[in-house]
Amino acid sequence: MSLILGLLSIIVWQIVAVLIAVSLGIPSLVLNHERLKLEVTTKPKEGGKEQVTLEKKDTPLEGTILVSPKGGYSYEFEYLAKGDHIKGEIVSTERIDIYFVDNINFDKWNRDVGFDFRDCNEDVLETKIDYSVSKKGTWYVLIENNGRKVAKVKVHLSEHQGQKS
Repeated sequence: MSLILGLLSIIVWQIVAVLIAVSLGIPSLVLNHERLKLEVTTKPKEGGKEQVTLEKKDTPLEGTILVSPKGGYSYEFEYLAKGDHIKGEIVSTERIDIYFVDNINFDKWNRDVGFDFRDCNEDVLETKIDYSVSKKGTWYVLIENNGRKVAKVKVHLSEHQGQKS
């Protein structure tokens, strides 16, 4: 009987320990999730493509991404006005291609069909970005890795309002 009570008390203490660990961990997870949710939302895409959407205006997109060989990554900028700019810097461990496209051409890129771009930086390890929006709408910065190795890419992008007319 005392053996059974001893085993039950061990089980109860293990359950209590798990509950304490969970209760301490959940608030920090929620706070971290809320902080990240304000900055970007990542949506996996088929064919090794992923998308990041800027949800809060004037918040820079910063981080390091891994782009698989023959894979791609996109950053979405919604509600841009003509003359707004997307500025920043991109640094990669492998040569990458970077394109600036509108909504129509993003859809083509996402479906792996020929697309047109407004601006590009091809076969680069490091580049400064200053893309000017030619018409209002949603615009994308696309990163493609056409190499044979995974590219570790550091990204810093932000949007800036253009000159008021």
